[in-house]
Amino acid sequence: MKRGVAVEERTRRHPDAGSDGRSREQAHISALLVSDSDEQHPLPDTPFTDAGLHLVRARGLAEANTSYGQIRSQLVVLPLTVDGEDSTPFLSRLLAARPAPVVLVIASNDEINVAAEAMRIGAFDCLFRPFSHTRLSKAVEAALQALPAMPEARLPETAWQSTPQSPERRVLPYPAPPAMPGASASLLTVASEMLAVLERADTLARSDVPVFITGEVGSGKSLIARKLHDDSSRRDAPFITVDCAILTPENIGEQCDLLCPTATGGTLFLDEICALDPAVQPQVLHRITAVTERGAIATRPRVISSTSHDPRAAMRAGLLMSDLFYRLHVAPLAIPPLRDRPDDIALIARNKLSEFSLAEGSRVRAISDPAIELLRAYDWPGNVRELLNVIWSAVAMNEGPQILPEHLPREIVSPAERSGQAATGLGPLIGHTLAEIEKAAIEETIRAQGGSIPLAARVLDVAPSTIYRKRESWARRAKSERR
Repeated sequence: MKRGVAVEERTRRHPDAGSDGRSREQAHISALLVSDSDEQHPLPDTPFTDAGLHLVRARGLAEANTSYGQIRSQLVVLPLTVDGEDSTPFLSRLLAARPAPVVLVIASNDEINVAAEAMRIGAFDCLFRPFSHTRLSKAVEAALQALPAMPEARLPETAWQSTPQSPERRVLPYPAPPAMPGASASLLTVASEMLAVLERADTLARSDVPVFITGEVGSGKSLIARKLHDDSSRRDAPFITVDCAILTPENIGEQCDLLCPTATGGTLFLDEICALDPAVQPQVLHRITAVTERGAIATRPRVISSTSHDPRAAMRAGLLMSDLFYRLHVAPLAIPPLRDRPDDIALIARNKLSEFSLAEGSRVRAISDPAIELLRAYDWPGNVRELLNVIWSAVAMNEGPQILPEHLPREIVSPAERSGQAATGLGPLIGHTLAEIEKAAIEETIRAQGGSIPLAARVLDVAPSTIYRKRESWARRAKSERR
């Protein structure tokens, strides 16, 4: 989130804000930064002071304990290891306080399991070293956006406890994640494979090289594309998304302005490039070549592409021009599927639970351990997008304090039943011709996608024009049969 936007939001939230975007209330918000006693490279002041925060530093856990007891800072930045000591017990005490602060934890790459536990018990975000100034600034801004919505802020303060409380015996505070729809959860991770993707994305953000993102449906390709733009020098220029599934020979002329942001120096994101109609691929290649090779480098668009399919298989099948592929496939970035990141399943589910509970006005505060185990065992063909749908639905339909196995979809709770259904699901199709089966599959998929032919084409892995032609053929045949 850009700082200007966040300041504007805080100004609207506090009508008595001054000209610099800080309100009288904002000016009294403090941030407690905890570090080792001999910290050689402390966190910079500017991400906090630029956000209008009063900055307090504490060296060592003993000093942090004393400082928090005196100041009760609303934001705490806490390394998971301080002077060689595990700081998780101190984190638990912070989160058990009323009102509880928003806590950003800092971890090294060898503390992945500890970081996962910190997020599970209620830490707002985790920054893995080394992280950029931009990453820290965004985490601080997101934490500030969460402060006014925290229910604990309306509760009376309790005495600061100097002894640990068991996180298993308390209700987790919420909201834990930032209120960015979907983005924060999709990029929340403790998996080494996904951390490597984010690290590579940080490196590529500093370049203008074309990036080719691959990953299954719902894995977060568009969020990674947006991260590449937001973390680059082009962040203040337009980010233009072209849904390749809807480009046809009939509308390519109308859409050409999206392919030609030559005067902006922004980012052009070609979403689902393998769904692009082969008939328009030569025109798209021509336009991309034109806008990326003309004019000053500063005004040329940076091109990012994505696909949920195997692009080389698409080339072999004649669905993707090799010239277009090799123009776009310069720096590959592959997103691992959610089923290969079981720790992320629990992390994302628990974090998004807080956001959805707040949005729905729900009493749900936690997910039971048996429900978490079922979520971890499921294969998530829809990846993070499907997980978010499951959690949101469970929150909306649940009136109790936690999500139990019975609140989850049948296919997650009963995988054996799902397998049995799959094995016998061909019964209704027996006795029909292949053409009839094809028509039924296409029409049912269109209905499942809300009547959207482009979305149905993605699911069926065909070009939208193929579905249009088939439907026209069916309509002509039906009209002929009625005569």
